[in-house]
Amino acid sequence: MLDLLRTPAKTAVNTTWDALVAAVGTESTRDFRARHHAYTEPLKWLRGFLDRNVARPVPGLTVHQAKGCEWDAVGVCLTATQRAALASGLDPANSNHRIIYVALTRAKSTVVAL
Repeated sequence: MLDLLRTPAKTAVNTTWDALVAAVGTESTRDFRARHHAYTEPLKWLRGFLDRNVARPVPGLTVHQAKGCEWDAVGVCLTATQRAALASGLDPANSNHRIIYVALTRAKSTVVAL
C-alpha cells in the first residue's frame, strides 16, 4: 500500500484508503463509514513523509503490538507512575510492571525513555 501512496497522482490518498478498506474487509466484517478527510488525513501525513525519500518509516506501536519484536533503538514514553515503578524495581507479578518491561526490552542497543 505504501507504493500506492508514493504515486504522484492526486487521487493516491483516496486510492490507498479504498485499498486499505478492501484489505481489512477480507479479514473482518467491520463496516467502514464513507471516505472522509478525517479518516484519510493520516494517509496524507504518511504520504508527505514518504515524499521526503526516507528509507523506512518509524513504526509507532503499542507495547502489545511490539511484543516479540526487536529494533536497534526504541523510544518509550513513560508516565510518572511508570517511572516510579521502574525506580523502585519491577514486580513480575504486576501486569503493569510486565508492560514496562516489554516496552524497555524491545531494543537491541538503545532505549530512550521520555
